Amino acid sequence: MGVLSGRIDLYFSCGVNEFLVLASKTQEFIRLIKSKELVVSIEKSFNDLLSRIKVDEHKVWIEGLQQYLDEVPQEYTVELALAIWKNLTDIDDSKQFFAINARDRAVYLISILIGNSESYKVMEFAKTICRDLCKLRYINEIIYWLDSTDAYESERVKEIRNVVHKSYLNCCREIINARINMYDEPNYRPHNIWGLFSAFNDDVNKDELLSAYMKDVFSSRNVYRYIGDLISTSIGSAGYGYQIEDRSFNSLYIDEKMIDEALLEISPQTESEQFVFNVYQKYKNGEKIFLGEVEYIFRQKWC
Repeated sequence: MGVLSGRIDLYFSCGVNEFLVLASKTQEFIRLIKSKELVVSIEKSFNDLLSRIKVDEHKVWIEGLQQYLDEVPQEYTVELALAIWKNLTDIDDSKQFFAINARDRAVYLISILIGNSESYKVMEFAKTICRDLCKLRYINEIIYWLDSTDAYESERVKEIRNVVHKSYLNCCREIINARINMYDEPNYRPHNIWGLFSAFNDDVNKDELLSAYMKDVFSSRNVYRYIGDLISTSIGSAGYGYQIEDRSFNSLYIDEKMIDEALLEISPQTESEQFVFNVYQKYKNGEKIFLGEVEYIFRQKWC
């Protein structure tokens, strides 16, 4: 009943023809996996499928794909999870009003797939994804879903969660110890720093470790990226809202003086930099929120 209800919801969330076309593409992809008739890898097949889905259809398509995950043979669950992972930054992440966006749902799908896998296969998967430093926040989200989903209460799934968590912690410790700069290419992406910081939530020396790290890596070269990470985004009846809260500076272990001094050295060079500069100036002037009619994604390059 739950799956049927989910498909009915999807049916009414888009046009009839649109829904049927998306469903047909997804069903064919799953059929090939089940029948083992793939003439190329699952990754290549997934790439081809994603390339045939329009960006504004991603949310409905990913929601539809979720309905078929139980049909994926266990021997292919990790391979499909890795295919989704490698294409993650090509999946739309537009903010949704009281809904999870397509990319975040894709992360949830990855957690379902590896939760249905053998732990020894997940070990290599965990090592692979932890090499993508620009996606640390999504590794943290996978762990969150493995921790919080009711279906994942078995000892096997707990073991899988611990495998991913161990690789994630080791990676984050190496970043801090080696002073790998998460604001330099190719490690940077907006808000990815929180994926690094979350690894130390249970560390009694968290503040000391992270403040020392940020002091060492902070520079005027990436100041607009730091400001971008201070900005939170919301969506409501008035459109999109962007704001900086006082507590954000403490969470990021930087202060206004550091930002202000860096801004004296370099002016905005791109539209993205000008946008975050404007939001920061609103904050400095005491204005709580910066409104916009459309979503503004302050991004540079993906990895």
